[in-house]
Amino acid sequence: MITLLKNWYDAEREKLRPLSRRAKAEYVWQYYKLWIIALVSVVGLSVYITVHRLTVPADNWLYVTFANTYADVGNGSTLWRDFVDASGYDTREKNVYFQNSCYFDPSDTRYNAYYTYFVAYVEAGTLDAITMERDDLALLGTRGRLLDLTRPEADGLAEKYADRLIYAIPANEEYGPDPVPIGIDLSDTCLVTEFRVYEKDCALGISANCPHIDAAERFLEYIFTRSGIDGGTAAHNGTDNGAENMEAHSGTDGGAVLESVANGAVSESVANGMVSENGADGLEAES
Repeated sequence: MITLLKNWYDAEREKLRPLSRRAKAEYVWQYYKLWIIALVSVVGLSVYITVHRLTVPADNWLYVTFANTYADVGNGSTLWRDFVDASGYDTREKNVYFQNSCYFDPSDTRYNAYYTYFVAYVEAGTLDAITMERDDLALLGTRGRLLDLTRPEADGLAEKYADRLIYAIPANEEYGPDPVPIGIDLSDTCLVTEFRVYEKDCALGISANCPHIDAAERFLEYIFTRSGIDGGTAAHNGTDNGAENMEAHSGTDGGAVLESVANGAVSESVANGMVSENGADGLEAES
């Protein structure tokens, strides 16, 4: 191999010897430009990866996905900057990551790359929270990727936001027919009224393997404070008790229907079209 390379080099050098500098450059570019471009690309990518690893923090303070929206709420947005300032998180130490490029229908069981990434981030313990339209979050809650907010890991979120809870019935009948709280209604907050993340309503769910529950709570508190809502427990339908009927549909022909009333959890379900899945944290998760 070395002999072949040496012979090739000697032959090329003999071809270039009688040529002018300009002719040599034109020859090299004409016959070896693809090799040159590839070499420069590899060197550039190596430098970028090295600098990125040395300068960008590997861990996160908080990782939130804003699913199914084209609103400007990703990294570097006004929402991101204002939250970082208000929270006091130093992004030189760890990242605050707002992901707003994730699109999937939770009622669709066909392959979707975005949903696959979402599941991977939940399973890896990277994702802290996800926002979706209210009915979509209720459907996602049946698939076991969202934390049951009554569990100890939820740090009392079910009690704190009792009048805003979104319920879902686990797909696997092993967990019984009763709905569990998997999300918090944010329809009257700045995510809808100011940033227009969604047109009509919005809810937030906590990842089943949320690694930073304190940071997720801080994000919720920031949203309510920015929206002028004291503590997040003010009734958002104008009533004193804050009870609001919520309906979530599975999107299948059989139609799993869930009707829940916060602070009372009145439920009605039809199990046709709900697929049994393997679970984590109180809800069944897909294998």
